[in-house]
Amino acid sequence: MLAENKFSKYMLYAIGEIMLVVIGILIALQINNWNTNRKNSQFEQSILVDIELELSSNIERLKKVIDKHEQSHNATKEFIRIFEDSIKLSEATESIVNELFISMDYNETYDPTSGILESIISSGQINYLKNKELKYLLASIDDLTEDANESTKAIEAQRPFLLYPSITKSWIVEDEKIVGFSRKRILHDPQFRMATYALYYNFRQQGLKEEKELLETLNYIKSIIEQEKTQ
Repeated sequence: MLAENKFSKYMLYAIGEIMLVVIGILIALQINNWNTNRKNSQFEQSILVDIELELSSNIERLKKVIDKHEQSHNATKEFIRIFEDSIKLSEATESIVNELFISMDYNETYDPTSGILESIISSGQINYLKNKELKYLLASIDDLTEDANESTKAIEAQRPFLLYPSITKSWIVEDEKIVGFSRKRILHDPQFRMATYALYYNFRQQGLKEEKELLETLNYIKSIIEQEKTQ
């Protein structure tokens, strides 16, 4: 009986020791997980700050491109009004036509800075972001940017063939010599009118639609980042 009592006490003692070890391990694991999660959260916050900084800069850049392209589209619509109104056509001055032409012909692709985002994606650091929607949107920015630039690139590619030949109609030639220059002369040129409709009305209108959709997406991404930074 004494032996049995000693063995029972030993077993209780051993079980107690094992439980203490297990509890200690669990506590250590919990502390380690807590520290890991805290470090990951801190790193995530750092990533969010960096992305937001780059994103804010790109949003302002895109706004400027959209503003210039809206001016281009407005100039195009004014040209079309002149084409369709004989009075406007006769009253258009050199300075007005020249100003409208310069504004209409403005064509700039949106070229965002992407070094920070590309580094975060290529290094796998994007996986530190807990918001799945945010990760998906960030990974899709390149494709959305490419779509937004399609119309601008189409104008860039086609205007040497559709627009620029009509500019030669501005030269006043006498006896095979250039004696003057009048921008108003292109108003009567069918090719100039075709280029105005095709490039700077249709293409520009579609491009502005896609640029504004991209701007809306970037602002939405920024709003998600701001929410994640407060958590």
